[in-house]
Amino acid sequence: MRGIFIRFNLGLLLVVLVCMFLTDYIEDAVLTEEEVAHYYNELFKGFFFTIEYYLQHDHDFAPQERIKELQTQFGFPVGLVARSELGLSEDEQELLDRGDMLVRVDDELFYRPLAGSELLVRIGPLNDDMETKRLEYRQNMGVGLFLIMLTSFSSLLWTLPLWKNLRALMRTTERFGRGDFSSRATVARRSALRPMAETFNQMGSRIEELMTAQKSLLHAVSHELRTPIASARFALVMLEGATDRQKIKEYTDMLYGDMEDLEELISELLTYCSLEEQRTSLDAEPVAPKEWLSGLVDKLEPFTGEKIISLDLAMAPASVTINLRHMSRALENLILNAIRYAETRIDIGLSTTDTGWRLSIHDDGPGIPVSDRERIFQPFVRLDDSRNRASGGAGLGLAIVNQIVRKHQGRIWVTDGHYCGACFIMEIPVSNLE
Repeated sequence: MRGIFIRFNLGLLLVVLVCMFLTDYIEDAVLTEEEVAHYYNELFKGFFFTIEYYLQHDHDFAPQERIKELQTQFGFPVGLVARSELGLSEDEQELLDRGDMLVRVDDELFYRPLAGSELLVRIGPLNDDMETKRLEYRQNMGVGLFLIMLTSFSSLLWTLPLWKNLRALMRTTERFGRGDFSSRATVARRSALRPMAETFNQMGSRIEELMTAQKSLLHAVSHELRTPIASARFALVMLEGATDRQKIKEYTDMLYGDMEDLEELISELLTYCSLEEQRTSLDAEPVAPKEWLSGLVDKLEPFTGEKIISLDLAMAPASVTINLRHMSRALENLILNAIRYAETRIDIGLSTTDTGWRLSIHDDGPGIPVSDRERIFQPFVRLDDSRNRASGGAGLGLAIVNQIVRKHQGRIWVTDGHYCGACFIMEIPVSNLE
């Protein structure tokens, strides 16, 4: 980045210097000697003709006296001069012999031979339009050079903070590339690079979250797999020395149970990872919510025992667009979770909102502490560490619910319920699938 900055400003400076040194060359290239001679030939052709005509047709006075009279009629000096007085070169002699005008631009003098005489008609010196053009040209070149220098200075003022911000962004990306995923780019609030830095920071936050989640998931998976594997190993060891048929059946059932736990854990992990994958998309279909929720409650009725589930669908929308399989899975997890901790009842309500629809599940259980209400949606989190898999599951149920809701571009959170228990609230917008 430093190289770009230096090359840009050195390039502008080089342009300024070249223009300064080439000013005279450019001027000469624009105004050649032939163009200057042609200009003055055309300019003074009529004056020379008038002077020569007047001198040649009036023989009563000497030419020098007539010239003095004519001087009063012209706004610039006119006169007669002998060739011998000028110290002419061969080229100039040849030019005058052809009857052409001799131009001495530096002295602002112009000569033309007087027919039948060794005298030359002289016009000048004068301050003419051509010199004015030259002056204007030089002034314009000066203004142009000033503008180039001003542009170079302005670019320096503009690119210097930009360069600093780019260096800061580059250092952040280098640290990020070395594995420091907490690195964030810091640029000035009004910098042109701020949108790029914010995009990079969002990407960095997302990658950091994914890496942290991956490490936590690997740690949790390794921990969760140890329990059924250790139990199965214990059952195998006991089977080797068992002779009692009852003990053999007991240890065999333990093995089957451990295999079922492993299968359930792997199935939950695959579901969670599939939903965690950003490229996973869900197909939507319109569903009648009253029939859908009523069917789910009837399906889960064998697990309720003496607990009562009530449905409030008075404000429910006529239709919702969801992925039926995944959303049913999420709702089953929520209802089973409520059944597990409720004392006597669970209330389920569905209503419309300004942007979509809302589903709430209340229970009269012990509730969830405020400090844990966000943590419970993380994988393998159990608030009561003393619970085993039979009572608390693998700890992936609410994490899967959170992923399904997120895939529907919705959100889910926990608050206090009607009966001082927990209340899970899910909000899904109308246009809700990724």
